[in-house]
Amino acid sequence: MDALTVTYADAAQALRVSRRTINRLVADGTLVPAQIGGSKRIPVEQLRRIAKGETAAARGDVA
Repeated sequence: MDALTVTYADAAQALRVSRRTINRLVADGTLVPAQIGGSKRIPVEQLRRIAKGETAAARGDVA
């Protein structure tokens, strides 16, 4: 089974950006992490949308 969420480090690696960039994307609301237990994870679907240039869709702004 493929992962539904990934760590911040794995998200950075998948998008070929720094961990700091992932933190910025979370801070500005482009990425919305899921709280799982005591850690926050990034949903893979959000990474796919960002990779396609659909940042508004990743935030859920699209009606």
